[in-house]
Amino acid sequence: MIIKVLQSFLSFLFFCFYISSCWSQIKIGDSPSIIDDASLLELESTNKVLVITKATSEEMMMITPLTGGMIYNTDENCIFYFNGLNWISMCNSSNLDEFNETVTSLVENTDGTFTFTNEEGTETILPNNESSLVDSGNGSFTYTKTGENPIIFNGAPETTSTLVENLNGSYTYTNEEGGETIINLSNSNNEVLGETGSIFFAGSDGAPTENNNNLFWDNIDHNLGVNTSVPNSTLSVGGSIATQVSFVSGRDLGANETNHTILIDGSGSSRLFLPLANTAPGRIYIIKKKPSVELIIVASYLDSDSVTRQLVPAGVNVLWLQSNGFIWEQIN
Repeated sequence: MIIKVLQSFLSFLFFCFYISSCWSQIKIGDSPSIIDDASLLELESTNKVLVITKATSEEMMMITPLTGGMIYNTDENCIFYFNGLNWISMCNSSNLDEFNETVTSLVENTDGTFTFTNEEGTETILPNNESSLVDSGNGSFTYTKTGENPIIFNGAPETTSTLVENLNGSYTYTNEEGGETIINLSNSNNEVLGETGSIFFAGSDGAPTENNNNLFWDNIDHNLGVNTSVPNSTLSVGGSIATQVSFVSGRDLGANETNHTILIDGSGSSRLFLPLANTAPGRIYIIKKKPSVELIIVASYLDSDSVTRQLVPAGVNVLWLQSNGFIWEQIN
């Protein structure tokens, strides 16, 4: 009888403990007696961590947990969570929308400035002659424009955007998606202005440089001058012009877009293959052959008397041919 009463009492205690545990809170680790009222489970430690389930990608795809389930993918070296339909990587920037994440951007404009868009969508043009970018000395940079509030760039390594000073006086901006933009501030506080028609190039110090006497663009007539500031043709060159020279010999020779002046050596009969005239309108070939070479132009050409020829006449050792878009013709 006593045994039965004891068994019943123990069963009652177990039942009460079970009911109580269903509604209790659990604290594991440091300060086990201190737990927030809203916590069901708390882990607290300064030298121990929570290790969640580990699985390969294949193993993970075989699991369909409740929404919110988490797993460490050993193939991707990243934590994934289950959104009720799919496993979502917490490392992939393309999944930022899953976290309602916003992304800043820095876009280079065509005038040498950059447009910075913050996470609220506000755009700021930088740099210009009213702005400056200063190293704060603590891993961050402060951009200031007259009449506007300063903008702080955090240059410390992080998973969002970074702005890092390089050794050459420039800065590398990296957005949350890993896109990099180089900002060169060597002339950020000095607006670069040139004479009308100037074509800027990098000087010996890397700064924008102009020399209109040697390189000039006439934007009215759309002419380019090299070694002249008064171009009177689409391209005016105030000096010598160098073109490619090809030395060839043999029976069958071929010319393409890399050739210009072709010197043919040897003796006997040789054939010169030119591109189809309709594939190279306007192209010019200068052909010079030894008198001992009998030359055949395989594609045929119109000589200076408008006679269609393939065999270059004896005594004609220099031949200028140009494509008119339909046939090659002699222009010398």
